[in-house]
Amino acid sequence: MDEQHLDDLFGQFRAGPPLVVPAGAGAARQAFRHRRRVRVAASCVLAAVAVGVPSVGFATGAFDGTPKPPVMTTAPTPTPTRSTTPPTSPPASPPATGSPEPTRTTTAPVEPTSVPRAAMLREADLPAGYEYRGEDLSDADWTLAFLASICDPRPRDTEPRGVTQRDAVFGRDRDEPLFQRVYRMATPAAARSWLDGLPDRLGDECGGSGERRFTVVDTDFAGADAVLIRTDLGEGEPTFSLFVRQGPLLTQIWQKHETDVGALRDLGRAAADRLCQGTTAC
Repeated sequence: MDEQHLDDLFGQFRAGPPLVVPAGAGAARQAFRHRRRVRVAASCVLAAVAVGVPSVGFATGAFDGTPKPPVMTTAPTPTPTRSTTPPTSPPASPPATGSPEPTRTTTAPVEPTSVPRAAMLREADLPAGYEYRGEDLSDADWTLAFLASICDPRPRDTEPRGVTQRDAVFGRDRDEPLFQRVYRMATPAAARSWLDGLPDRLGDECGGSGERRFTVVDTDFAGADAVLIRTDLGEGEPTFSLFVRQGPLLTQIWQKHETDVGALRDLGRAAADRLCQGTTAC
């Protein structure tokens, strides 16, 4: 029975006739019995409510002393922690194995066995007006050995003994020749030894007459070695013999009417540069 029904019963009880009925004792008893019935019914209702409420409580476990089992809930899946450790670099790839590069071999340059044309003077190396006129010097008496040939005693070894040689003839006008001869000596040491000993072998005077003298004017002004020798003939202008060495190549130059020592030094330097074209010594 719900609360609304219970309220209706009490409402009827209150609305019933009064206990005191002026009509007499019988009417009063009848009214009392009516109210008693209403009270009993109300009491039953209250008892039913009193009994029902605990029953519902026990049915639902509200008064059960046994602890309820814990409600199992699904634990949330933890979010994985993002690692801050930098990724490990993959191992370096091993060097590619292929065919090894061929070993480069440096071949030493081979020394020529002759005197190339490139080792000779050219018109561009000479004073203005000189022209190349060939290689024939067979009839020219211009070398230092020829100038010393009249000395008594005759100086020894005044002509280089090369294994091969080459000549060049230049000329300006009719009476200004310039002669060059390049000797290839057996070794650079042989060329150096010959040129170093030339002043001592030549001496100062030719036969003690004093008419022809040899004078070393300058040395070491061009190439690996250089010597400039002045020859006084006793009359007329002096003449100069120019010697320059590069490696095993040795050149002798004679220029008629040239007495300027500075110009002859320059000519020697030009000859040294050209000699480098015919030897690996430079």
